Amino acid sequence: MFFIEKIKDAGLDYWIDQPNEVLSQINEIKGWIAIKHNQRAFLIMKSNDSDYILPLNIVRNDVVAFLKNKEIETHQLCGFEYKINSVDEIQLCIENEIGEKTVLARLYKSAKSFSKTQKSFEKDTYPFFSVKNLSVFTQTKSLSELLLTHDYDKSLEKIKSLVESNEILKLQHPIYCDIETYAVVSERYSVCNFILYKSTCGKYDWILVQVENFVDAMLFPDLAFFVFSETVIDQVLNSFQKVYCNDFLSKFNYKSNSLTSRFFLGHPRPFHFIYDQYFNFWKCSDKTKKNCKFYADSFFLPSDNKSSSKDYEESHIYYALNNVGLNFKIRHNGIMPEKHLADFENYLFDSARDSTISMKSTEKTLKIWIGITGQKRAWKEQIEGYVKILNNLSQYFETVEVLIDGWTAVNKALANDTDDLLVVHTISSRLKNNISTINLVGFDYEEKIQHAHGCDVFIANAGSGAIVPLRIAKLDGALHSNPALVTFPYRPSDTTYSKVKTFLNNGEDGLGMNADYSVDWKEIYNHIAAVLSEKKNKSIPMIDLDLNDMLENVVSCTSNPNEKNIETLEKIRQLYDASLYFDCYLACLYFLKNNPGNKEASCYLFNSRVRTEPAYSSYITKCLQTGFFSKSIKGLLFNEL
Repeated sequence: MFFIEKIKDAGLDYWIDQPNEVLSQINEIKGWIAIKHNQRAFLIMKSNDSDYILPLNIVRNDVVAFLKNKEIETHQLCGFEYKINSVDEIQLCIENEIGEKTVLARLYKSAKSFSKTQKSFEKDTYPFFSVKNLSVFTQTKSLSELLLTHDYDKSLEKIKSLVESNEILKLQHPIYCDIETYAVVSERYSVCNFILYKSTCGKYDWILVQVENFVDAMLFPDLAFFVFSETVIDQVLNSFQKVYCNDFLSKFNYKSNSLTSRFFLGHPRPFHFIYDQYFNFWKCSDKTKKNCKFYADSFFLPSDNKSSSKDYEESHIYYALNNVGLNFKIRHNGIMPEKHLADFENYLFDSARDSTISMKSTEKTLKIWIGITGQKRAWKEQIEGYVKILNNLSQYFETVEVLIDGWTAVNKALANDTDDLLVVHTISSRLKNNISTINLVGFDYEEKIQHAHGCDVFIANAGSGAIVPLRIAKLDGALHSNPALVTFPYRPSDTTYSKVKTFLNNGEDGLGMNADYSVDWKEIYNHIAAVLSEKKNKSIPMIDLDLNDMLENVVSCTSNPNEKNIETLEKIRQLYDASLYFDCYLACLYFLKNNPGNKEASCYLFNSRVRTEPAYSSYITKCLQTGFFSKSIKGLLFNEL
């Protein structure tokens, strides 16, 4: 039998010290479970009517100690959602050692970093939401119906019904489950929406926070902060400080019977507006749509809805029309139905048709979309790379029309971005005479989608720059990015992977998704050339990857054969092996001969199979003809062979 101790005063149903023994019987347990493993704890919520098991917390060591010993400590809780569908996945999380690539490691790392931010949330700064000694660790069963409803349509319908009926969303208090609370005021700041809840007795006030989902965080008077997504911690803390200073909490006297529920749409980031909000609006009934308010930072605005404003109306409680539930994101998992997405994106594409500018190209002409950026997350070689790609392609077409995309304005507006426009001007000034450009920087999405009609291919970054060409217009082409920012790992169902390829390269260390990155333009060109050769029924030759460029990578990697560089060398080996460019092997051999200690790298790059390739001798000849190797090196190579 496994060891289970019930902790009544902590509000937990079970405390489990030996997780491996309980996993086989976990489906028989109902309610809240705390599982301890190596001084870390998972708080797992298992619904009585659902097969889903969600660990909602990975907490710091002081919290783990408190849960076990029931000591009184001053601290803050930090919770992160990760959906688990099976017992096997729980086993995997528990058994894995801490490592950069494990789910447990990512959550634990975030939990540790959160302790640094709690200083900005202290008693002196926020007298109402002060951090006090925690005497009872309580469960959070309120909102469980919303959090555990993994049927997208049912979740959205439940919230829409409240808006249609002009009712206020009443919720049990997340801590004191027998106390009903109701919304009294809402306030939006930056990307956060704060909704203040209070009870009829005037106590137990708390705040529901929306950022990316219908519920992202909850703030309590004596428990401080409870987060379901680690990505929003700083946003919520910083925004709440501004809202608090604006006397948000003084608006306690509004009566629930004088308020009605409304949805609002508006977000400064295109991806979140389109896929977190506007997608849900599109699925709403006409009655619900009439109760939706569009704000000035809306990237789409229906023709029959002109109620854009920056100000709230105090007679309404505004809820963000975000994805209902947790992490219903196409970039995170496949919960959001693909059919709904396809229909939605087709709607955006078809509704923006304009016959005056959507001229299709012919076999003799080319219409290509390219995305640039003058800010963060930029392809470092974008100016030189795009110029060479376009000028090379222009040899095979009578005319080339280039749509240059960048910064996007909100609906029916223009936005001049100096940095982007400078990149556009520099590229345009270096193109051949048969190439014309159309600048889309600073236009809204409707205008950009109109121009995407009739495009042949695209090249864009793998972030928001891919929304129009990849998702909405469903073009063939190439994406480039650093590995930390690939917004769309999935493709639309009617887009083939072979015709849309993603090129990644490491950005600057420590900058994560904001890092600039390098990608060889010739790799992108070769993919685009292959796609166009098939589409245009003509032969567009590939470009040999520059041996000298490759040698620079080889020199760098072989001088320090660590794990990362060995992986890079293996990637080079596979690339050139597939292309039969065995002069790369000769080059690698040369450098490895001068670095005899790099035996591991040598095994990756120069193996016995190379010598048996029929094409090997011809590539030796090609390599010698380039004049790259000196006479002494030629002798060394022939002796080796």
